[in-house]
Amino acid sequence: MSKIVKEGVAGERQLNYYKRQKPEEGEALKMKSIKTKLLLFIVLMISIPLAISGFFATRIAESVLKVKINDSNQAALSVLNKYVSSFKKDTESMLYILSQSSVISDYDEKTVTDEAVLKKLEEAKKAMPDAMNVYFATPSKKMILYPPQDLGDYDPTERPWYKDAVNAKGEPVWTKPYQDFVTKLPKITVAKAVFDSSGNLKGVVGIDITLEQLSKNIASINIGKTGYLYILTKDGTVIVHPNKEMLFTSIYKYDFGKKIMETNNSTVYYTFNGAYKFASVRNLEAFGWKAAVAMENEELVRDMNKITNFIITVSIVILLIGIVIAYFFSNSISSGIKKVVTAMEEASQGNITVRADVKTKDEVGVLANSFNTMLEGIKKLVFDIRSVSESVNHSAENLAVASEQAAQATQDVAKAIEEIAQGASSQAKEAEESANA
Repeated sequence: MSKIVKEGVAGERQLNYYKRQKPEEGEALKMKSIKTKLLLFIVLMISIPLAISGFFATRIAESVLKVKINDSNQAALSVLNKYVSSFKKDTESMLYILSQSSVISDYDEKTVTDEAVLKKLEEAKKAMPDAMNVYFATPSKKMILYPPQDLGDYDPTERPWYKDAVNAKGEPVWTKPYQDFVTKLPKITVAKAVFDSSGNLKGVVGIDITLEQLSKNIASINIGKTGYLYILTKDGTVIVHPNKEMLFTSIYKYDFGKKIMETNNSTVYYTFNGAYKFASVRNLEAFGWKAAVAMENEELVRDMNKITNFIITVSIVILLIGIVIAYFFSNSISSGIKKVVTAMEEASQGNITVRADVKTKDEVGVLANSFNTMLEGIKKLVFDIRSVSESVNHSAENLAVASEQAAQATQDVAKAIEEIAQGASSQAKEAEESANA
């Protein structure tokens, strides 16, 4: 009996201990909510791939944008290359026509007058808007020039263009671009020697061509917001540039000059006047010059910022959608677990009639069904124990009654024996008295 009392006291103490511990467990459950964990996990699973893909998408976009810009610049340079080649071809064609005219090829200072030659030169000049001067120089040092100018003691036969033309044996020759003494603008000279049918030198026809119109045509080409185009000779001299102060300066004086001169059909990155720039470079086959399209890197950065902002915006939208989906998904899981936990808490208080009402068919539903089955088993066990307990109590009561009856019977027997003993004693005494009498 004392053992049962001790076990009951111990059970009560244990129950009180769990009751005291319950608030702390509740706080721990709150801090480590599976809903929060699921939500955080899903958000991380969305945000991390988005961040990685966004980073690589930006890098790829930057690379593609650079390629597109270079391709666009190269397309513009290709047009310029065709323009320069066409310019050279048209000029040489005009020079051939001029050299083959009878006025020039038959000039002997006797049958053909200087006025006739001058008129022919005037016609050629009008046919070529870019031509500054058109002239014919003879071996006798005579120089017929249109527009007419006073040349004084000028000896054309000592000039490089004259000597080069004679050595070229009838092929047109081009000088390097040079700065005009009067206008300070870049110009170039093309010359061709004229021979008669016997191979005798009749003279050299030449055309001075200004590159001003070429500069204006190039300046009219819009390349982005900060882009501009310039042309370099074989030795790196700037002959066409939007900034006239750059004309006839050497590109080699700048740190990036060597890079540009060694590049063809590609892009060079450099710093100029404190600005980070890049230039698409292409060779101009007609003269062996180089043309470059320079742009500030800030223009590329602006385009990249637009792409980056778009990627960030899309990523944020996707993340928000993911968070909403994750919230409802985690809530659907945690709500079932919460119902099971609530039922467990009530059961721990002794309410074994509670049930976890979870309708899902997933693991949480299986857990709830198992919990409900367990409670049913406990309930049946409690009922069985109660039934056995009642049966034991009834038997104990019957045993107590029987014990009382047996005790009464024993008392009655003892009393009867006592009475018999007393009767026997009386009889013995009477017999003794009778014997003595």
